[in-house]
Amino acid sequence: ARVATDPDGLDGASRIILPGVGAMAPAMRRLRESGLAARIDRMVREEATPFLGICLGMQMMCKSGFEGERTECLGWIDADVRALPAAPPTWLVPNMGWCELRGRVEAPVFDGVRDRASFYFCHSYAAGAPDAPTIARVGFGPNDNAVTAALWRGSAVGVQFHPERSGNNGLRLIENFLAWDGSGRTW
Repeated sequence: ARVATDPDGLDGASRIILPGVGAMAPAMRRLRESGLAARIDRMVREEATPFLGICLGMQMMCKSGFEGERTECLGWIDADVRALPAAPPTWLVPNMGWCELRGRVEAPVFDGVRDRASFYFCHSYAAGAPDAPTIARVGFGPNDNAVTAALWRGSAVGVQFHPERSGNNGLRLIENFLAWDGSGRTW
């Protein structure tokens, strides 16, 4: 593994992981200014390079985000990213801690992960659209409404949770991603 700070840093990469901790607008600005956004887009959409977006990395797969200011994102998923509804004391933002996945569908990254497995979340925003290619949800807010926990389109998978902080379930997801060839869903 290596950290890419410019498009040349992706030369020869067989996989891309876009981690996420931070704010949408400056993160997208840095990706665009460095030339990484265009290179990642080409590798994922045209070359089918497997891509894993984690937390903010998943949110940046969407059309736009509304964190402070409206931000155009990578646009692979026709969904907007908006703030989670806060209503203390029961619905605290950020949604932080272990949450059980719901409504999970078959996807290569979840091979060998049991149904209703728990993963570690830390987020204040969530992707949402009724027809988004959601492959897992998590309960949050009034009536335990379902919030997008994972998305999959083409060779790109995004997870709202942090697999690197999610114990054996997260390790399995990362192992599955590293073994995946990027196939399974079309653009």
